[in-house]
Amino acid sequence: MAAIDFPSSPTNGQVFSSGDHTWVFSSATGVVGAWKLEAQTVIGPTGPTGPTGAASTVTGPTGATGITGPTGATGAASTVAGPTGPTGATGAAGSTGPTGPTGTIEQNIIALEVFR
Repeated sequence: MAAIDFPSSPTNGQVFSSGDHTWVFSSATGVVGAWKLEAQTVIGPTGPTGPTGAASTVTGPTGATGITGPTGATGAASTVAGPTGPTGATGAAGSTGPTGPTGTIEQNIIALEVFR
């Protein structure tokens, strides 16, 4: 193992690393400073996922309602005709028209035969 060459004039809290080790210099008032070896933490691989827990019987609160989105574009004109609406009310009776010209008996007979 090679010799470790610490800094000659360290300051309080200064970190020094050599190889896989790290030291922190600590100097308190009235005490001679010293290098303290930091604990090493080895991180191994992540373990497998555990089993799923039982279903919860507690329902959480409903979240806040989101903002209303923008109005969408107008769709194409419909090609489907709607049903016919109801018949309107009967209008008022009109006024009596003017009296027509007096005809001859022959004209009246002809007119009756046309309407038969």
